[in-house]
Amino acid sequence: MLLTGVCASGSAQNVCLFNDYSVAAEFARSDAVLVARAVSQYVVKDPKDADEYGGTLYSVVILESLRGNLHGKITVYSENSSGRFPLEMDQEYLMFLRADGAHLVGDNCGNSGLLVRRQAALVEARRLASHR
Repeated sequence: MLLTGVCASGSAQNVCLFNDYSVAAEFARSDAVLVARAVSQYVVKDPKDADEYGGTLYSVVILESLRGNLHGKITVYSENSSGRFPLEMDQEYLMFLRADGAHLVGDNCGNSGLLVRRQAALVEARRLASHR
């Protein structure tokens, strides 16, 4: 199964859509919560400006699925904007994703990020997953 997601990370200029970004709140509203490793990337041209890039498609391998039914490899899209979520190859991430049309979307204001920096959120997400 190949799904496309959109992820973004925080920046002072980003607009946060929700008031509550606790792990519990983000877990509850996410369609998928997972640990994944970035394995490849492909830059996508901006359809409005051929001299710019619109974003990057990342292939990620799911290592652990805490919510949802995703397994294997999925594609995550990171838009070229202040909300971009650049993934480093061969690094592991905690990702909170929700469906937005045909894509999975990560909220740049939430708990998604490099796994080594999200250990407390991972512990909480695993606790929440065990109580479903």
